[in-house]
Amino acid sequence: MAYMHKETFKIYSENSVTNPVDYFEVDDLIALPIQTLNHKGYITESCCSGHPFLYLIDARIILPDLSSSVIYGSEDSPLKKPCRSFILFKEGIYLKKLPPEFNIDKTKDNETLIEKYYNDNGVYEYEIVRNILNAMEQLYEWALNLPDYKD
Repeated sequence: MAYMHKETFKIYSENSVTNPVDYFEVDDLIALPIQTLNHKGYITESCCSGHPFLYLIDARIILPDLSSSVIYGSEDSPLKKPCRSFILFKEGIYLKKLPPEFNIDKTKDNETLIEKYYNDNGVYEYEIVRNILNAMEQLYEWALNLPDYKD
C-alpha cells in the first residue's frame, strides 16, 4: 500500500509517512494514475486496482496443490468473488472519454464511478495479474492524455 499526500499528491511508502492525517491510502498499482488524475483536477474519492496478488494467494491457500493452475472465474474455481478495478470521482467530475474497457456509472450521490471487471472468461491465476497490470498501464496512459479538468 502506498500513501498519497492530500494536497501535493506526492506518493510515499508507509514507512515515510509522518502524520497519517495528511495522507490517504492508495493501492501501489493504481497510485500513478490517481496522482495524475488529481494533479489535472479530476479529484478522486476512492479507488482500487483489483488486488491481483490477493487472488493469487487465496488460490494457493484454498488449493495448495502447486502442480495445478487455478482458472479464475471457472465453475471449479474457489475464487468466485469478482475482481475489478475502479475509481470513484468527487461529485461534479464528468468524463468525456473513458480508459480502455472501463465502464461508467453514477452513484446514488451523483458521483462518477468508472470500473473494469476481469473475471468474465475464466483465466489462469497469473493471467489475472497480467490483465490488471496491463489495465493499470492503460489507465495511466489515459490519465496522462486527459486535458486539465475545467468545470
